[in-house]
Amino acid sequence: MRLRFCFLVVSLVVALAQPTQGQSSTVTYDGLDIVFLVDQSGSMGGREYGFRGTGTDPLGLRFEALQYAIDVLGSYRLNFASDYPINLAVVYFGSDAERGTIRNGWRAIATDEAAWESQRQELLDLFSAESFRATTRPANLGDTNFNAAFQEAILLFSQLNTRNHMRVIIILTDGAPCVPQEMGNDCPLQGQQRHMDRLLALTQRDFSASNNLIFVVAFDEEREFWPRWEARWQEIVGQPERARLASSSEEIGARFIDILNDLFERSGREEARSVALRSGSNVISVPPYVRELRVSFFKSDATPANLNATRPNGRTLRPDDPQLRITNSNRPIEVWYLSQPEAGDWTFEVDDSRTRMNVYLAFLPLRVNAQVDDGPFSQYEDVVLRLQLRQEDGSPLPPPSDPYELKLAPSLIQPDGQSLPLQAVPLTESKYEIRLRPRQSGEYRLSLEIKASAPLRPEVTLLDAEIGRFRVSASVLELLSAVAGEYLEGDELALRVRLSREDSTILSSESITVEASLEGGGQRLSQTLAFNEAEGVYEGRLALSFSGDATFSLEAYWQDGQERFQLGQTIRQRLSILPSLPVGLRLRQPLNAEYFDTQGIPPASVRLDVLLEAYALDSNQPVDLEALASDPAALWQVQVSRDGRLLDEQPLLVREGQGRYRLPLGELSTGLYELNIQAKGALRDRFVLGSEAALGLRFNVVSNPSTQLFYVAVVTAVLIVLAILGWIIWRQIDVRRHPCRGKLAIVRLENGHPSQELLSINLDALRRNRVNLRLPNEVKAETLIQRAVVECLDERMSKEGRVRVTFYPKGKPKRSSNLSRGSSVLLGSQHKDNWPGYDHSVTLDYQLCKDMDSYSDTL
Repeated sequence: MRLRFCFLVVSLVVALAQPTQGQSSTVTYDGLDIVFLVDQSGSMGGREYGFRGTGTDPLGLRFEALQYAIDVLGSYRLNFASDYPINLAVVYFGSDAERGTIRNGWRAIATDEAAWESQRQELLDLFSAESFRATTRPANLGDTNFNAAFQEAILLFSQLNTRNHMRVIIILTDGAPCVPQEMGNDCPLQGQQRHMDRLLALTQRDFSASNNLIFVVAFDEEREFWPRWEARWQEIVGQPERARLASSSEEIGARFIDILNDLFERSGREEARSVALRSGSNVISVPPYVRELRVSFFKSDATPANLNATRPNGRTLRPDDPQLRITNSNRPIEVWYLSQPEAGDWTFEVDDSRTRMNVYLAFLPLRVNAQVDDGPFSQYEDVVLRLQLRQEDGSPLPPPSDPYELKLAPSLIQPDGQSLPLQAVPLTESKYEIRLRPRQSGEYRLSLEIKASAPLRPEVTLLDAEIGRFRVSASVLELLSAVAGEYLEGDELALRVRLSREDSTILSSESITVEASLEGGGQRLSQTLAFNEAEGVYEGRLALSFSGDATFSLEAYWQDGQERFQLGQTIRQRLSILPSLPVGLRLRQPLNAEYFDTQGIPPASVRLDVLLEAYALDSNQPVDLEALASDPAALWQVQVSRDGRLLDEQPLLVREGQGRYRLPLGELSTGLYELNIQAKGALRDRFVLGSEAALGLRFNVVSNPSTQLFYVAVVTAVLIVLAILGWIIWRQIDVRRHPCRGKLAIVRLENGHPSQELLSINLDALRRNRVNLRLPNEVKAETLIQRAVVECLDERMSKEGRVRVTFYPKGKPKRSSNLSRGSSVLLGSQHKDNWPGYDHSVTLDYQLCKDMDSYSDTL
């Protein structure tokens, strides 16, 4: 004999943001739909049910086994399969299958304990032997029509809209068909054979899917019917072990346990295991947190079971113990329920070797509440999970009894499916705290494994389930400034970037880095953007220092030591950088001078002209920046400071053409001057202002450290200069007062007499003793005979005064004459042809006064 353990794992109520139902493991099926076909023909019940013989089930084990199966299914569903729907239906059949079904056909087993207790009692009453005898007249359903029963079951399955459910038919019968209406009186063997052939065809046609199972429990202690049809039933169910005879009534319960354990294992819950008690002493190790120890007795008669149970502490379990509840003691299937048994080794002594018993251990349900700090969560923030292990009544879970201890092993399943181990830190009253820092965005699943372990004892898994889910908001990386397009080498990309959660909450932290990079032409440029707290954006500039096609990348990541975790999607854009023509500035004056010093008498102010030139760096040729600038008015920035302070009035740059500029600096008093000139703004075409488009100059204006002697020498020099200037001025005044007056005149002669004055010059007004006279063209053309006449307008003119006249026809001296006062000289020829086209000139050397030195000058 064997004792079977059925470990029913806890059902969980797990709450993160909201409660969710736990899962123990991955299941093969999503649910179970089961129909019990109970043979209620006269041959089953015997005389008490209107049959002429003893019958194959005189003790009514078909009712007891059905009730027991319903009880076990409900306990299974309630305790650890709340996520696994179970629907059941019961069909009583005899000559037909029209009576004995559950109202409305199907009943879904409840998951709530209170609801299940009410449902359980209803079902147990409905399918009891007393209820059947009270509602059935006569006390059986006639003959045995298997086809009608199976057709009713298949019809019931067709009414369900369930997918991926395991569909099971369990038939309780003595194994032989008998339908006189189709076989004839006394149901000959040939008719029975045809009936079973039709049943085989029906099941193969309408109930042959892989998720359809048939089990047969045969009631035929006298072996009157079963041996003849065993092979055919095994063919119908598909596997021999699914169609078995219960040779004695005490084996009926064990057969049911085998079937239910098979179904539980197919559901994916491998916790269902069983062991048989031996006659004599049996030691059972009970782990902690067992909600209920169920001992089932399947007996050959209605005599109460005889079992001695000893606790781990040596005390004997008494029938009146408040933890013990006994049901059906006067029935073939008797059940003992021991609530919350102590952990440790229990001893069960079976005195009656005829009694077959099965023991079921149902673990105490752990209701695990998990509270998480208010979200939303993002990829780099700490998430705190607070767990409290609770008993079914909501009270804190007590610590396990010695020598057991609890071990919690939480794990986090990331959105990419990778599982990461976590650590649960114990607090107080079975409370635990789990801290984690999610690295990815998406839905996270938190699993928890709880084990009770003790030295030299096997570990017992109390919980291995997913206890909750939470979502981590994805980080959204947005580029607020346009990047794609064409640029010039030397330009800068002005970048504005926003990093936020999905709910638009701005993300900023010292652990977050937002980096922009540019790759192309074998080069890579990168720039870390700075966070502007006032505007909630990351800002920066990326210089374009090469030309060609390039790829712009923008990414944000969270740095944790040496590990980097990306936030949001990487942004990539293509752009084209055209080769530029950079323009720079160079200093023309002063050259190579860091300081500009002034010497001499200490000035009140100093002037300095700074000359500079704009030029193209590639050709070294001057360029006119105003002609290239998009906004010439904002082209220049000039700053002059003295001793570190900006001057109140800044000088203006003067454009002098051909790329040259002058900056006049005047009224400079003593001090250290710093001059900064920078060209700013955008240029047209492909010209750009390079880093060389800025100049700086420093110079000193210093006072003269001269001695007193230096100042005396300067004053003396000034007086001498003033004396010389006075003498010169006196001489000029004296000359201007000279009484002599003179005039040189050129006149036309007619018949030897002057007729018209062509040209005259006041000689004394010139204050010179020589004049070069170039004759006008009209004089040359019209004058045939000219004479130079000197007149003295002042009688005081010196008698020694003289005028010498030299005529230069065609640029060569030709005639020279001395004139005295009132005399004249012939200058030209009598012939007209001597004048036109020639360059004639007259030079006069004259001395008007005796005391005036003779010298020559050219006018």
